[in-house]
Amino acid sequence: MNMNDICYLNGEFLSLADAKISVLDRGFIFGEGLYEVMTAVECNLLHYKNHFKRLRDGAKDMQLEIPFSDSELYCLINEVLARNHFACCSVYLQFTKGPAPRNHFYPSEYVPTLFIMTSPFKMPSCLDVVNAILLKDIRWQKCNVKSTSLYANTWAKTMAKTSGGEEAIFEREGILTEGATSNLFLVYEDRVLTPKENEFILSGVTRELVLEILRRKNINYEETVIPTDSLWRADEVLLTSTTKGVVAVKAINGKPIGNGKNFNLGVEIFEAMKALSFT
Repeated sequence: MNMNDICYLNGEFLSLADAKISVLDRGFIFGEGLYEVMTAVECNLLHYKNHFKRLRDGAKDMQLEIPFSDSELYCLINEVLARNHFACCSVYLQFTKGPAPRNHFYPSEYVPTLFIMTSPFKMPSCLDVVNAILLKDIRWQKCNVKSTSLYANTWAKTMAKTSGGEEAIFEREGILTEGATSNLFLVYEDRVLTPKENEFILSGVTRELVLEILRRKNINYEETVIPTDSLWRADEVLLTSTTKGVVAVKAINGKPIGNGKNFNLGVEIFEAMKALSFT
């Protein structure tokens, strides 16, 4: 990230270095905000309708008014993309309830803060393979809302890195939920399992894309409750997210998944996702 990159903040296009918010912004004071991360290839914003829908679902839960139509948000993002000239990048969009006197009650009147930035990255050319750790899910009970309050997630990612891994997989009372920054799939010989949508997982855009790929390929899958010990019987464990696409897990807590070498379905899904990245 370069501080000279152009972002959008509350009606202005300006460099990241020049972007400033109020110290009384509720996103800064309370971590009270919503965000989305999308990808763009050659200024083609991928799967944005699904991201906008999730954003609006979260806004309804948070009672946050978004004073922009989907087409207006799309135009603002495209303008940021055009001003930065990245061939491939992530797009970060964040809404808060804006500045207000510090009070735990929602303000009756407010002007939302909208921030949009882009960051260049390289699309993976092949399936990435990572190590992960298993952690107790200490997060709150509204993980389905893509809130900016991410301390539990950043803590989990740091614990994974400290342990020589790249992702943390959460379990709650013996039930798998999701990764710190990803959704979870377990692959068996006759089916694929993924935790069902509830308040403990985020409804991932890439997760839904993978389910669509499985449907097209007539591969049996279930959205269900998955006991934690199911991990050790899986042939493959896959993680999905917007910027990573799909990655395979080689080992969890140092214990290999399957034989730790073959990720046949992971490769198949990765190739199918590459084709869909331009549609």
